[in-house]
Amino acid sequence: MEFSAHLKHFLDEEGRLIAYPSKHKKKICALFFFSEKFTKGNVYSEKEVNEILNSSHTFQDPCLIRREMVNYRFFSRERDGSVYRLENEQPDPKQFGL
Repeated sequence: MEFSAHLKHFLDEEGRLIAYPSKHKKKICALFFFSEKFTKGNVYSEKEVNEILNSSHTFQDPCLIRREMVNYRFFSRERDGSVYRLENEQPDPKQFGL
């Protein structure tokens, strides 16, 4: 599924998210959009996650996005926040009505 198509009013000319949507379905599309920037099996530090997220949006709040990605089970992380990885099983868009 092409999640950026659902976010066209939230993307700038360079394809970066300019605002975090307030509506639930759009918010979930944004999380799928961000998850596509990461590779399964890779281990990321918090700094690396922030760099990737910041290159994909302009509103400079990687903490919010990281937290949401963990809460919605796109990411798993160590308790101390030192290591992040994409979950092997990503959420199913259908469970969110997408």
